[in-house]
Amino acid sequence: MTKETKQFAYWQKMAAVDPDMAVIDPRDHAGYKNSYICQIRDLAFASALSSIPLQSPVLDFGCGTGSSTKALIQLGYTVKGVDIAPGLLEHAVKRCPEAEFQLSNGERIPADNESMAAVVTYVVLSYLVSAESVQATLTEMHRILATGGKLILIEQARRHTLIVEQGLKIQRSLQDWQQLLATAGFTQVRSKILRHGRFPTTPLIKLGLLPAKCWPWLMQLEQQTAHLCGVFPGDYAEVLFEAIK
Repeated sequence: MTKETKQFAYWQKMAAVDPDMAVIDPRDHAGYKNSYICQIRDLAFASALSSIPLQSPVLDFGCGTGSSTKALIQLGYTVKGVDIAPGLLEHAVKRCPEAEFQLSNGERIPADNESMAAVVTYVVLSYLVSAESVQATLTEMHRILATGGKLILIEQARRHTLIVEQGLKIQRSLQDWQQLLATAGFTQVRSKILRHGRFPTTPLIKLGLLPAKCWPWLMQLEQQTAHLCGVFPGDYAEVLFEAIK
């Protein structure tokens, strides 16, 4: 089985999971952890998009079941979603009938040159393990962005690049991510750690022991800790990258 076939099979399999669980933690049956992480993602996207005028075209790359797409539409953007798995897109169409969705593995994104004001993606490029694959996709994102447009990535990073999940995913170093973006032609690359994979409060959230009213405070705690400590040794972090074409 090729790497591309393995990726396709994995995401098609995720389409059989509950749509709110499929693309974050399919083992989170109660849904608290997934809801918490979705809030972090959506708030980060909203903040990063604040300089982009409402109604502007935004591409949600690797949109999955449309959870992030829905949040972008609710902000007031015109959203197009692309994903590798037809099964995931079926969920996305049901969730967001007002959006346009198309299949794409990232080698060629179905959008015209300079047609997008912004591109967002959440932990998708981490599944492009080879440097050639991720570089090709970043180059495509650069192609479809208008001059001055913004690329907004939330991706997993470690202190030192590590291939995980039996070769399915790569958690690159911050330096590797920044170099990939620069090579694709992006400038003004900024990064910010949003959360750690093994932050002590995460299991408590998953068990429902820390209610939603506590989550804004917990998000601040995670980010303040990350500001002081960086990526924890032996752990990964979800990092927001903002870059300009």
